[in-house]
Amino acid sequence: NILPVLTPLAIDPAHPFPFIGNLGLVLSVQLQHEKSNKQRNALLPLPEILSRFIKIECSSNKNNLRMLPLEEMLMLFSKKIFDGYELLGGGLFRVIRDSDIELQEEAEDLVIAFQNQLRRRKRGKVVRLKIDQNCPIKIKNMIVKELEVNPEDIVETNGILGIASLIEIYNDGPKNLCFKKFEPRFPERIREADDDCFKAIRNKDIVVHHPYESFDVVMKFLQQAAKDPKVVAIKQTLYRTKRDHSPIVEALIEAAEAGKSVTAIVELKARFYEEANIKLSQDLEKAGVHVVYGVVDLKTHAKVSLVVRKENKKLITYVHFGTGNYHPTTAKIYTDLSLFTCDEN
Repeated sequence: NILPVLTPLAIDPAHPFPFIGNLGLVLSVQLQHEKSNKQRNALLPLPEILSRFIKIECSSNKNNLRMLPLEEMLMLFSKKIFDGYELLGGGLFRVIRDSDIELQEEAEDLVIAFQNQLRRRKRGKVVRLKIDQNCPIKIKNMIVKELEVNPEDIVETNGILGIASLIEIYNDGPKNLCFKKFEPRFPERIREADDDCFKAIRNKDIVVHHPYESFDVVMKFLQQAAKDPKVVAIKQTLYRTKRDHSPIVEALIEAAEAGKSVTAIVELKARFYEEANIKLSQDLEKAGVHVVYGVVDLKTHAKVSLVVRKENKKLITYVHFGTGNYHPTTAKIYTDLSLFTCDEN
C-alpha cells in the first residue's frame, strides 16, 4: 500500500534537483552502492495520499497500539526502495514559499487577476527551510544550494516535522484517551419562539456565545430566511466558510433560486482561501446571486448577514453581526459572539 505510490528521485547530473512544492514533506537520503561503494543522494517526497503515521500492533498485547512516522518506516525499509544501496543517513525537510499575493489597483477583472497570481504563488521564492538536524551535512548543503535559501531562513528541527499531522493519532488512537465530545446548547430563546428566529429576534435582541452556544442558530437564521416567502432580500458577507457543502452558501443559493434578491460580498483576499472563494463565488453567480468582490486595496473582514422581510406591509430588517467567520467547523472551537437584532437604532 506504500511502495506503489512512492516516487524516488535520484540527484545527479542526469537528474536535476526537482521542484519542491510549498509545505511538501520530502525525505532526503544519502546512499552508498553495495558493490562499487559509490555514493549518491536521493529525494523521496511523501505523498499526501499516505497516512503520516503507520499503525503497528503489539503481538503480546493487542490493546497496545504503536504508531511509527512514515519517514522512519521508509528509512527502515530503504533497501526495498533503493535496491542495491545501503542507507548512510537521511532526514526530512520541507519548504515554505512566499505566498503573498499582490494585485494592481487597475486590475480589470479581480477573479482573473487572482487566478493568475495563484498560479505564480505555487512557485514563489523559498522563505523558510525546515530540516531535520540529523540530516547529513552533504545533503543539507545540497538542498540549501539548490533551493537558494538564505542562512537566516534555515530552521533545524529535533522531532516531528509538520506537527499538524499528529491529528491522525488523535483520530485513529484509542477513544478512551480522548475528551468527551462537547455538545453546545442551542439558544432557548429560539426554542421558546416555536423555533422561529424572526419571532424570537422581534421579541428581543439575542446574543449568542460560541462555541458554548451552537453556531447552528446562525445557519438556522439563514436557512429559515431562504425558505420564508415573506423574505424579499438577503445580503451576506463571506470571508472564510466551509470549502465544500457550506450550509451558508447553500442557503444563499436556495434563496436566489426561490426568486429572492440575494447579494454576497465575497472576500477573495482571505489568505489561503482565495481559490475556494473564487469557486464559491462562481457557484453563487450561477444560481443568480449578485456577487461583489469588495475593494482592491482593502479586506472585507466584517461578518454581517442582513435579511429583509415583509411584515404587515412594512419592510423589517433582521441582522446578524458576528466576530467570527461563517464557518460551521471552526465555530465549534473558536470563541466568538453573535448578535441578532431588528432594532434600527
